[in-house]
Amino acid sequence: MIDMAAPGFNPDSAAVFGSLFRKSLEDVVAAKERQGTFTHTSLEPGQIRLMVIIPDIEGANTDDINCILLPVRSSALPPYECLSYCWGEPETDAKTIFCNGLPLRVSTQLLTALWCLRTAMKSPRVLWVDQICINQDDLEEKSAQVARMAEIFTRAERVLLFPGVDELQVHAILFIFDFCNSCAGTYWDEGLTAFKRAWLSRSSNDLYQLAKIPRPNDAEWVAVRALLSSSCFKRTWIIQELALAKEVRLVLVDDEVKFDLENKSGFGSFVTMLHDRCVKLGNDYVGESLDVVRAMFTVRSTRLLVPDSSMLKLGNLLSVTRDFGFTDPRDKIYGLISIASDAEHLRILPDYTQSVQSVFTITARKIMTESKSLQLLLYCQTLQLDDSLPAWVPDWRTHRLEQFPYPISASGSSSSRVSFKATLELPLSIRDVGDDFKLGLQGILVDIITTITSDPIDITDNDFYDENIYGHGTWWSRAYAAVGPVYEHTGETLSRALGRTRIADDEEPHLRDDRWSPYNVDEDEVLHLRKWPTTATQFHLVAPKIMQRTLFRSFFTTSKKYMGLAPLTAREGDQVMLLPGADVPYVLRHVDGLEYSVVGQCYAHGIMFGEAADSASLQDIVLV
Repeated sequence: MIDMAAPGFNPDSAAVFGSLFRKSLEDVVAAKERQGTFTHTSLEPGQIRLMVIIPDIEGANTDDINCILLPVRSSALPPYECLSYCWGEPETDAKTIFCNGLPLRVSTQLLTALWCLRTAMKSPRVLWVDQICINQDDLEEKSAQVARMAEIFTRAERVLLFPGVDELQVHAILFIFDFCNSCAGTYWDEGLTAFKRAWLSRSSNDLYQLAKIPRPNDAEWVAVRALLSSSCFKRTWIIQELALAKEVRLVLVDDEVKFDLENKSGFGSFVTMLHDRCVKLGNDYVGESLDVVRAMFTVRSTRLLVPDSSMLKLGNLLSVTRDFGFTDPRDKIYGLISIASDAEHLRILPDYTQSVQSVFTITARKIMTESKSLQLLLYCQTLQLDDSLPAWVPDWRTHRLEQFPYPISASGSSSSRVSFKATLELPLSIRDVGDDFKLGLQGILVDIITTITSDPIDITDNDFYDENIYGHGTWWSRAYAAVGPVYEHTGETLSRALGRTRIADDEEPHLRDDRWSPYNVDEDEVLHLRKWPTTATQFHLVAPKIMQRTLFRSFFTTSKKYMGLAPLTAREGDQVMLLPGADVPYVLRHVDGLEYSVVGQCYAHGIMFGEAADSASLQDIVLV
């Protein structure tokens, strides 16, 4: 029989729970004799379910996972742990466990996680597991229970993070903790230690010679990249689960290790060390996979230290986690709202009876209204998954298909030195137009796009002086035809104005020079660079920025001789508008009457700092 007094399970700490457990345990064997499958019973208000994994039943040695699922009131909660794992596909990849003596289908990932936990168990273990403790078929219950996730994870003793049992991932975890144990101690010592100096300044080959740290293509780092890129670390829910946890442990096949941020030899320390090196030297060891994992730790540490930080506002969380995965698209919102610093004001409650379109639209409207800002429009694109989502509502199911890796609107962004204020202090005014899927605003029509040039800009590193800089020739000829030799809106030469346009006005101060700046554009750019060798040398420094700012953008000119950068999906006839509440202009497409659809943000040279922000020119518009 199970030792009810064994460590890890103490029913005396919650007498009601202990009594329920004993009664249910007696029913398990009898239930095994019955036919049918497990079904959830209804919860009463204020109840959640907890499951108890049983090491064995009556001493039987079996591979079956047996558990008891019990409803518990908040006032009678025993110590319990929450399991964080990747769901997988429970419908197409289902396995069977026994719950209260009856079969219950769960995903393979969950079965594997429970098996790993049970392997080292000598006594029952009390868990909260969403796939089992919430009746996934009852949308009303699911909505109510998801709304209590913050309470459930906050009150848990710890969160158990299960990354899977892939051999590469296990190898990576062992390497990470070995690396931290051997290096992190000196790295975190006060002052610039010899190891820290080398880590932040020497190449990976040097570090291999000096400290025997494996090189980026060695098996250890290949395994680490596989781990950091795994679905476990790219789930939307993991952000909330780790942010709310008192303690986090990493579950291995037959062991558990500390995952905590505060542990200098733990996973968080490892990620911080990699980020510090990335800032100085680039991401040579783990590549882009670091960004996703670092987002988890950034949110966790911010919530621990500054829970009311603006960084934790829902709009910012949605931006940070855009690349994170989901099973249900609505969880892109519901998986973050519990840790959002503006949750109390937004008042978004999980409701799985609503469509994805309704959830995304309601959320977008509430964020814009509460923040008195249209910054959320930065995350919109015209290439939606379906036409039922308004163009002014970000589709959080997708990566931004018109990727702007360096957003034009750089206010508060470390990727740019520029903070635009195209609308100055004109206040946002959202009005009700009688349709939840339409947004009533005011805007200032700047001009209409007359030419679009989408020829790519390709700056090659090899044989630099013998290769043309594709695209700029077309840009120059279009600009000259539309604008002439002088850009009348700023009084600059075309060379200077076009040079500032193609980098969205983000010049390094020490390279800023009206006549000799390497950003300036000539009709024959290669000839210009050959003629001025010093400028050509500097151009090597600024070429990456030109590529970054023009990537996935088109060059446009307008009827009033403006020019700028717009999304690739912009076309002739689209309108450049200023929208109070947005820092940059937007390209809008006229639909009918006052109605417009959002094409995307743009850079229009000469209006980025309020030059066209005349309140007398405001007119009513409706975004659809």
